[in-house]
Amino acid sequence: MKLEYVIIAAVGVLAFVSLGLIANDPNDVVSFSGLEKINQDAQDAKASENQDLLDKNRLKMKKHLETVTSSSLGVDIDSIYLKEDWNFPFRDSSEVKHTLEEYESTPICNILPNLSLHLQNIRQTELFQMYGEKYQNYFIELDIADERYYNSTVHYGFSAKSGNNHASTHFHVDSCTGQTSDYLYLRCHNPVLGNGTGSNYRNEVITSLQSDEFCKIILEPWKEKLAKYNEKISNDVDTYLVKIQQQDSNSPEDMIPITKDLHRLNQLDNMVRLAMDGNHDGAEFSEKMKKYELRYGSLPDEFLELLGEIENEN
Repeated sequence: MKLEYVIIAAVGVLAFVSLGLIANDPNDVVSFSGLEKINQDAQDAKASENQDLLDKNRLKMKKHLETVTSSSLGVDIDSIYLKEDWNFPFRDSSEVKHTLEEYESTPICNILPNLSLHLQNIRQTELFQMYGEKYQNYFIELDIADERYYNSTVHYGFSAKSGNNHASTHFHVDSCTGQTSDYLYLRCHNPVLGNGTGSNYRNEVITSLQSDEFCKIILEPWKEKLAKYNEKISNDVDTYLVKIQQQDSNSPEDMIPITKDLHRLNQLDNMVRLAMDGNHDGAEFSEKMKKYELRYGSLPDEFLELLGEIENEN
């Protein structure tokens, strides 16, 4: 008798939870299951090489995703980026194989059945709450990129647009558990001009998201110094490139030191960029520094001083 009461109580709880979900949005369950049907139709169309039907299903998927993602995130998603052989149709988990041995035992799940969980977890992050609040009145595009082959990760990339200026961020979500990355990242860029600045430093990201400007990364003082130093490197490279363009007036012997120094500056530039990303104490930086010192001697004093400042700051 006691067991029957437990079962009845459990059924009652489940019914209550289900009613609560329906009350929040009675179309959610139908909407998300509808995505799987569209995706299956698209897979069938692709298999039969029916491009017209595939295109029709892509438009249906795009419209459907715009609706359910907007509802789940609480922010209008104006466009879903869907591209054949990139993220459409979504691949079945059985077709995805890990490319790194260390993740071979990591489970891989289908994206669409877990999409609701992924979006709910993204919405709860500090980064999305700040990002959504700032850019909710701008045009926002979402790219759901399949990176499950790496470590069962789904990449959710958001890009808010104001004219040619973009403010982009992304989240990595475990395809099975829905666990969401907790780091902060923001990139401000203009694809027309070809410029951009990104940061994964908490203070820089928060300061930018709190700023009245559409998107501007305000660098930490030590990082600003590295950026200016890197600009000097770029200017030196430009000077050498001008000389190379005038090589008709230079003998081959004159070009040897110029070419050598260009290679040196290129290696130095790579290390400065790694340092700006906070990877000055990583294995990649250490390896590049060894190669640089072996071929060109010790690092420039100015760069060494800047590296010392980073150590003091951190």
